[in-house]
Amino acid sequence: MRVEDGVLVLTGVVDHRSVAAWRRRHPVLPPVHEVDAAGVTFLNSSGAALLVDAARALRPVLLVLRSPSRAALRPLQVMGLDQLLDVRPGPVGPFAVADLGRSTPRPAPAR
Repeated sequence: MRVEDGVLVLTGVVDHRSVAAWRRRHPVLPPVHEVDAAGVTFLNSSGAALLVDAARALRPVLLVLRSPSRAALRPLQVMGLDQLLDVRPGPVGPFAVADLGRSTPRPAPAR
């Protein structure tokens, strides 16, 4: 887990052990506006709690969950936590088209 330009990047196993290690290094959650969960292979309730904390810190704006793997998205759906997040497929980062409110690029207007 790491934060890059306001994006929390989650990879591999996001469980009690990895989240506890993260929280020891970061007693205060760094400000994030987006989560990249494309590389998650396993997520349990500890990982979900980390996302809930990040989402609460950003209120009233919804935390963007970008390109979640099935291993990341399915547990959140089962717990109903996907409703607290703005789940979007697609690229991650400050220049992603979806950051403008669209999940897919629009064609350029004809001249």
